[in-house]
Amino acid sequence: TPASLMARWAAAADDPGALGGRAWAVLGAGARGPVVADLAADGPHLLVAGPVGSGRTELLRSVAASLAAAARPDRRGVVLVDGGVDGRDGGGGSAGGGTGERAGEGLRACTDLPHVSTHLAANDPVRMREFAQSLTAELKRRAELLGRQGFAEWHTGRAVAGRMVAPRGAADAAEVSGEAAESEVAAGATLRLRPAKAGARPDPGPPLARLVVVVDDYDALLAPALGSPGRPAAGSVVRALEAVARDGERLGVHLVAAVRAVERVAETEVGRRAGLRVVLDPPGGGVEDPAPGRGELLGPDGKVTAFQAGRVTGRIPRTATLRPTVVPLEWDRMGDPPTRRPVRELGNGPTDLALLASALDRATREVSAERVPSLL
Repeated sequence: TPASLMARWAAAADDPGALGGRAWAVLGAGARGPVVADLAADGPHLLVAGPVGSGRTELLRSVAASLAAAARPDRRGVVLVDGGVDGRDGGGGSAGGGTGERAGEGLRACTDLPHVSTHLAANDPVRMREFAQSLTAELKRRAELLGRQGFAEWHTGRAVAGRMVAPRGAADAAEVSGEAAESEVAAGATLRLRPAKAGARPDPGPPLARLVVVVDDYDALLAPALGSPGRPAAGSVVRALEAVARDGERLGVHLVAAVRAVERVAETEVGRRAGLRVVLDPPGGGVEDPAPGRGELLGPDGKVTAFQAGRVTGRIPRTATLRPTVVPLEWDRMGDPPTRRPVRELGNGPTDLALLASALDRATREVSAERVPSLL
């Protein structure tokens, strides 16, 4: 509900151990409850590997939904990249056993989430080059803004600057900026911190949102098929994503990429810098075979956690039940079988993802959160 989402966002904002926003992604259910990947603490990046039909795309959809539920849209931006042109693992690879009603849509199914600022399909060279340039420019902007500081360190300084009171004797304390206050402290002046709710204070500026780039079929970008419309521009997108893998930890930009096999990206920046890895089991048709979305999370400390991925695009059935009826029975029809009323189909219900997106949209309006600008 919007109320529960706002309560979760408020708790995340008050968490002193997650300055800059939490980056928790619930992957699914394990033996001891939900299995969570913390991109900020254990990442900074997540690599998902699994063959066709293993549930890669549906897992990425669940990750995007979980990331959106964990933070406000002005503290968390999500960028979606479909590396495969036809979204070939969108339905058959869903965690629901290959019956995803949004089959073939790839990550486009998540575009209703208010946190999603950009969706790129690798079939338009012009948009692909524009995306690569915009993502590179965003990394440079963050680097200039943060300077030599890291993402969490910058937010720590911003939180302190927002609570500063000018030294005694200084004129117009409300106009003193964070940098000016630091120079006063260096000069030996007295620095006092006011409580967070006390009076007016200098505005340290808008917070810098964490950005999560979710890429499906990353290996299709590394080696595009002959004749693929996005083949000429794939290299520029790969270079921009490698820059995210290399510099994203300090800049507050995380990468979640899905590939068919880890070996395909082992020697790339993404393969080397992914602190979190998920390996999904190949699907099978037997009773004893694992269901789609079954896999293991490998942490940076070597810990292995088995889990079943969540499914967010399965539809809630809405079928009317057959109600009992009383009808007059004529003598000459006594031997005929009873007439059955046809079951009236009311149509498929909404997906969990659609219900979450609606609640997120209402919660976003309630808190008046500004969304992260698009890269396209």
